[in-house]
Amino acid sequence: KLLNFAAFTERKDGIAVAATANLAKALDAAAMAKPDALSLAFGGRDDRLLGLLVDEIDRRGVCIVAAAGNGGEQRRVPFPANHPAVLAVTAIDNALKPYAHATHGDRIDVAAVGVDVFVPVPDGARSAYRRMSGTSMATALVAGALLRSPACAPGPAPTMLRAQARAAARDLGAPGDDPVFGAGLFLPP
Repeated sequence: KLLNFAAFTERKDGIAVAATANLAKALDAAAMAKPDALSLAFGGRDDRLLGLLVDEIDRRGVCIVAAAGNGGEQRRVPFPANHPAVLAVTAIDNALKPYAHATHGDRIDVAAVGVDVFVPVPDGARSAYRRMSGTSMATALVAGALLRSPACAPGPAPTMLRAQARAAARDLGAPGDDPVFGAGLFLPP
């Protein structure tokens, strides 16, 4: 079952934004629904209230993945991807090259395909699709794969998710952990 917890509204210039209160309501609804995996495809400043909600979702046994950001190598990995309970996902293309706009940093956990991905987009009353790129696309792929992973099976909090996902990753780039790919290509643990 796919659940959507809406928190964003579109400004007049077409940019989607969310206030802490709306994100808190959405995360609270997610905590109550207790999904097996939760994909957080947004990023911003550290937020104490939202961090507490992410902690609670983690305590309820939900595997949490988040987009590592599209700020480029000069930016730092945003919240919630920088939260300790979250698996931070960056984007690569089908040739395993890094997404040009992906944020780099020591908080990147794994990489997944997120460049030129065919995705559904809102278009009034009908369904529409287009190709998009970004760490959010990669995050959705990882969250979907985690639904079949024993690391996210119902039960205790997935405290080992990050370690298991990093250990199962296929190394990319410089040998070992690096700020571009993290541990490497995501392979479900």
